Amino acid sequence: MARVGEAARRAGHRPNSHIGPEEGVAAVMAFVRLNVQSVAPADLQQRAWSMAKKYYPLRTYDAQYLAVAAAVGCELWTGDQRLVNAMKASWVRWVGAAQMGAV
Repeated sequence: MARVGEAARRAGHRPNSHIGPEEGVAAVMAFVRLNVQSVAPADLQQRAWSMAKKYYPLRTYDAQYLAVAAAVGCELWTGDQRLVNAMKASWVRWVGAAQMGAV
């Protein structure tokens, strides 16, 4: 949740952003209403460490996101296009693709 809130706050205050501060708040509130559950597999740190080693120089926190998505068997959507490009995996998706209708 913290990362979602920070992304919305940044987007809402960034010059030339597609959304304003009020829309950033609305986006966070919409996310809260989704009632997303936190997932933390027991072996999360081991999975993340393995991914960080395999995809070096992958950042540790990125590896944790990837490890959770892999453990649950879902796609990882991120605003970090560098991560998407580095992974070259069909299950790691860039949120900008959805905004551009390329999903």
